[in-house]
Amino acid sequence: MKIYNSFYQVDEDGKVLKITAVKPKDIPIITGLDIKKASMYNVLETGNKGDIPALTNMFKELDAYKLKPKKIDINRNCEITMYIKDLKVQLGKNNNLDKKLSDFNDLYKNASKYKGTLNMKWVSTDGSYTLKKEQETTKSKNTKTKNNKK
Repeated sequence: MKIYNSFYQVDEDGKVLKITAVKPKDIPIITGLDIKKASMYNVLETGNKGDIPALTNMFKELDAYKLKPKKIDINRNCEITMYIKDLKVQLGKNNNLDKKLSDFNDLYKNASKYKGTLNMKWVSTDGSYTLKKEQETTKSKNTKTKNNKK
């Protein structure tokens, strides 16, 4: 994550491992956290007690599915959004993150060809999520993406 002009590399527990002026390759940018204190070998201190559990759970699940987003945003309500290729994936709260990322992993090959927003905050009663495609024009079209996982 970038704080001022430095990048902070943190482990799966939210502990600062490295501080550098250059963004490490293949590590997502983390935004939205209200960082109060960040020091080497200590867990980040944020203004919201749910930030670090959300971040560490996200790291764990991303690692399990070998997903590599370019950016992760955790807002003040601890809602998680990840940006992967041309997709903005709204995951919502930290609960059921394993199921959401498992479903995303199943959908990824099909969904990655689109540009737009995939809303995974809630699953529809038919087991689908909503993909709002980004169009070349200002109009947008909603498409349902069926989750084929049994």
